[in-house]
Amino acid sequence: MDRRKEQVDLILKIGMVFGPMVRVLENLDDVEPDEKKRVLARFQSDMGGLQSDASKFTHGEPGFSYQEEAASIHSHTHFLSHAIGVSVFADAGFLDRLQDAQRSILQSVTSIPIPEGQEVFAAQSPFSAHCYMRNLCATVSKELHWQDRYFDHTVFDRYLSIVPEGVQITLVTWPESKCKGKKDKARYQSFVDVSRLFAAERGVIGYRLITHETFHARWLRCDGRLFTHDDSIKDLGKGKSFTIKQLSSTPENRQHFDDPISTGTELFGPSQSVHQ
Repeated sequence: MDRRKEQVDLILKIGMVFGPMVRVLENLDDVEPDEKKRVLARFQSDMGGLQSDASKFTHGEPGFSYQEEAASIHSHTHFLSHAIGVSVFADAGFLDRLQDAQRSILQSVTSIPIPEGQEVFAAQSPFSAHCYMRNLCATVSKELHWQDRYFDHTVFDRYLSIVPEGVQITLVTWPESKCKGKKDKARYQSFVDVSRLFAAERGVIGYRLITHETFHARWLRCDGRLFTHDDSIKDLGKGKSFTIKQLSSTPENRQHFDDPISTGTELFGPSQSVHQ
């Protein structure tokens, strides 16, 4: 049983179910009446399947039953599968209610804790390690804080692009002054170039980039869960095993995340609204 994969699959299904209805409601004048009916009919049909899948997930871990989350999801899916008709396209406030329901369902799904431990991925299984890290990013609900001295531009499309909206993302990396040689400087420059694009969409509330000269370990915080990995994420798949270990949330471990924020240089974030 891979609870993390089940959680990610459910999150993806939520997006697939709600996406077409949201797009129609956002572009009502450009959608033909028959297409509106078809999208609505598919939405009502898929809502039942989503309700069933969510129920299996909230009760799917032996010995655990997340009834509060299950009840919240059921209340939204039950209402949406029975209380809407073509009149919703004339209801100016329905889009907001639909998106509120989507956010609430996502919050319920991502708030369910997943048992973690140490994962060791052999050099022959880099894709499994990649999927594991993506799944961690996809299931964050409030905060993602990642420290790695050698980030490159691939971190954005491989991992951060699937972080849900509303999550506060903080990256901490070494400054350009620590780069050695043309190749390393080119890596850093391409990382910053894509960071500027990412910042333009996420904004200062959703994204923060900090540089710090003295941190060493690679740390990842997903809400209240703390992890460390033994090599830079950019080097995943370069012929070595990749170990991801969950850490206890002790004051000392949390300090490893707090120190670079308080003593580092912010290139983008609440105090630096123009990306440096």
